[in-house]
Formats: sequence, C-alpha cells, structure tokens
Amino acid sequence: GRLGGPDEEVTDLRLDSGADITLLSADYYRSLKCPPPLKKGAKLKLWQLTDKGTEIEGYMHLPVYVETEAGDIVVLEAEAYVVPGMTVPVLLGEDFHLNYELTVRRSVNFGTRVYLGSEDDCVVATGLRRTQDANRLRKSAIVDAHFVKAKSHRRNKARRLAQRSRKERC
Repeated sequence: GRLGGPDEEVTDLRLDSGADITLLSADYYRSLKCPPPLKKGAKLKLWQLTDKGTEIEGYMHLPVYVETEAGDIVVLEAEAYVVPGMTVPVLLGEDFHLNYELTVRRSVNFGTRVYLGSEDDCVVATGLRRTQDANRLRKSAIVDAHFVKAKSHRRNKARRLAQRSRKERC
C-alpha cells in the first residue's frame, strides 16, 4: 500500500496483531514526500520493539491507500506513532485492525486475503522476507529450560555409571 498520499512509494504494510498501536519508522516518516505534522501526546516508552526503552517522537493521522482485489483503491486512516530505530517501515497495530474490522483468511487454494469490514472489499496479502534484525531473536527461556530438563535424566544416568565404574576400578 501507500502511506500519506497516492503518489508515495508502495511499501509493505505489516499487520501486527501483537502491537496495540500503529507504529511508523522515523526514517520512513522522514522519507515521505509530504509528511503530516507530528503531534505531541503522552510520553510512551516501547520496551519490546527496540533494544532499549525508546520514546515515541510523536503521532499523526495519515491516509493509507490499498488496492482491493477488484482493482479499486480504498483509503483508510491510521493514527501512527513515529518510532526511531524501527527496522520495518510500518506496523499496523490492533487499533487499526479493530477500526476497520480486518479479517485475515488463509487458504491453500486461494492464498491469504485481508477483508476490510465486509465481504465485499478484500486485499490480497503476500508473505514478506525476514528483516535484517531477525537474526537477533533469541530462544525463549522456556524452550531452553525444557531442553535441559528433558536431557538431565540422561546426564544423571551417565554420571552414576561413571561413578560406579570408578569405584569398581579401585
């Protein structure tokens, strides 16, 4: 889709059901041909999006242009918060999903479609490549703990066997 105006560059619009609010990269905001002015609001800190607690620069209302499967251009409005250090241009959060009653349908035969409120308007969704920072993800502590617990009985058994064989040698 296009953010800000119909003459802007096409960008990936990522639907992020894990984000409460819609977020826009500060770099992407500055790259817009005619960026809307930023408004200041309550100070928010984002702890899970970036390495440190990053403060939002501000927010704005901007139009989101998407092309439906029928070829029509639909204009939606998003309240987006500008975040420095984001590696993706935009994350359309849960606020956007609820405002437009977005429904995602996956089908092996027909692919993934995003329905806008009614069954009439749908947008074909495409998969995206991983971002450069995907390698920075780490395994959950629960996964590691399960691995340690699952293998501990074998380690204990090997340790007992080694102790017995040492005693028998003496």
